[in-house]
Amino acid sequence: IIEEYIEKVGKTFGSVFDENLHIGLLDHLNFSIYRYKNNVTLNNIFIDEMSMMYEKEYAFAKVMLKDLNRRLDVKLPEAEAVFIALHIHSSIKGEKASQTALYLKIIGDCLQFLEDELRISLDPLSIEKTRLITHLKFALKRASEHKPIQNVMTASLKNAFPKTFQVATEMAKKIEENYAIVLPEGEIGYLTMHIENIIQHKN
Repeated sequence: IIEEYIEKVGKTFGSVFDENLHIGLLDHLNFSIYRYKNNVTLNNIFIDEMSMMYEKEYAFAKVMLKDLNRRLDVKLPEAEAVFIALHIHSSIKGEKASQTALYLKIIGDCLQFLEDELRISLDPLSIEKTRLITHLKFALKRASEHKPIQNVMTASLKNAFPKTFQVATEMAKKIEENYAIVLPEGEIGYLTMHIENIIQHKN
């Protein structure tokens, strides 16, 4: 079943993928079935983030998971689609699945931080949340690869929205403290813009 779907990966995404996908996906799903048969639960982590960041891979993974459950007579949870999508995305982009999972974890932490700090509940499918997630994804990648971004608006944003800039700075500090990834001030300026858009939308 997995080989059948790996063949579909090439046709669906029109990409050359890392051959390690054969082993990685088989190994993961074999262990998933072991967990299922031994009643070991898996939390629904990263589902919102994955569906926004890697929509096409996640949609593919959901179809695969549904078919897998039917043909093997199991009931693997939807969270497994996240991991299937992780493996697919990583193999296409030549990235490590662990790195993609780390970014998802950091973004999830950032969204939770915002909700706590601003005392709001983020709209699951709002364009403002989607834009923030997208920016964070690329900001983390740039920071990890030490590729700083120029932002000529940073000083203006800092002056116009000092409280929001402080929230963005605190978010960046949390990322540095917990994950040793340093976001430069240019990235914090863009985060300020995205967070302010969320605040304005809520208001």
